[in-house]
Amino acid sequence: MQYDTEALRKIALAMLPRAQKNLKRHGSLTPVGLAYRLDGRVDTFTFHWESLQEKRELQLQFQMKLLSMGAVAAMIISETWARFADDGPIDINDERSVRDIPGRKDAILIEAGSAHGRIVMVQTFTKIRPRKFKFDEAREFTTAMGNFSSEFMDLIWPGLRNPNQRLH
Repeated sequence: MQYDTEALRKIALAMLPRAQKNLKRHGSLTPVGLAYRLDGRVDTFTFHWESLQEKRELQLQFQMKLLSMGAVAAMIISETWARFADDGPIDINDERSVRDIPGRKDAILIEAGSAHGRIVMVQTFTKIRPRKFKFDEAREFTTAMGNFSSEFMDLIWPGLRNPNQRLH
């Protein structure tokens, strides 16, 4: 199977209900990496870190594992924060983490990449009470929205880049 953008989109859309189910069941999402092999097998990696340093080490280890196993595609499913232009004005010079920016929303993030495509899908949600959520419509990130880089995959498959927008 060739993991082009359309194939990655279909897989991401199929994974979204699973992520929602896990969020409802556990109250949060543990970051998971999926490595797709040429023969169709998929290896799963669960990520746990206590510090930014540990996170960076795990991200590098994941990329080295993708290379050593000959992965042809990878997907990361995680919980994050998101903020979009329609949530209010965005200052592109603001270098704060999204977690520190007012108006941010909790979100499920699915990012996938291969040599033939890249997809980033975000579904924001509101926590109504423990294990009860209201999910917004999933959005696909496009280069028209700006740049996207992935610390889990960029060494292998470059991120989405808008040629008209400067990088920070």
